[in-house]
Amino acid sequence: MKKDFQKAAGILSKVALVLAGLSVAQASFANQAQGLQAEVPAHGRATLTIEDLQTLLGLKTRDPSSQAQMQAQDVLASAPIFQLEMTSEEKARIARELAALKIKRAALAQTLEEQKMAQVNELRAQRRNIQISRTRSGKEDSSLGKNLFSSLLAEANAEAGVETALSEFDQKNTVEVQYSVSSEGSRSVSAIKLGAKTLWAGVDLPASAIARR
Repeated sequence: MKKDFQKAAGILSKVALVLAGLSVAQASFANQAQGLQAEVPAHGRATLTIEDLQTLLGLKTRDPSSQAQMQAQDVLASAPIFQLEMTSEEKARIARELAALKIKRAALAQTLEEQKMAQVNELRAQRRNIQISRTRSGKEDSSLGKNLFSSLLAEANAEAGVETALSEFDQKNTVEVQYSVSSEGSRSVSAIKLGAKTLWAGVDLPASAIARR
């Protein structure tokens, strides 16, 4: 009986030593984690529309009569508020960049529309000839029907091609805001990118340090 008691006491002693070791290790890991959190600041990035960026810079206010803008405002209402320190000269330079982008997009849209209309007019002329051929023949011709269908499909693709090209242009020129988060939770903008181009970088964040996509 005495031996059993001594054996049990020895096992308990070993268990206590193991638990004590685990407690020390956990405390060490916790201290290391706290040290890393203190040394490495939190960072993030957010994608904005051109209008969002203009609003952030104080260059534009939202039109309350626009339903789309009201819906966007509802989404932004719950989003983090960014703090931005920028000179009036820097804001003016970015405003010029955005204005140039708007002109470039409008020119692209006009070119695409002109190309589309030229193609559509040609396709419609072809369909008129197909209809005339079907009327003159007085009978159904499967090849004429296939050509008519192909022409209608090509016109639909031409219409969709304009939207696709403009969408690709917008995706290449999305606005990305990079920011740092302070211990109090405030978000300070550290860099602003337009597509692959850096529009602005804070004093403490050189362009070479900006994260790439």
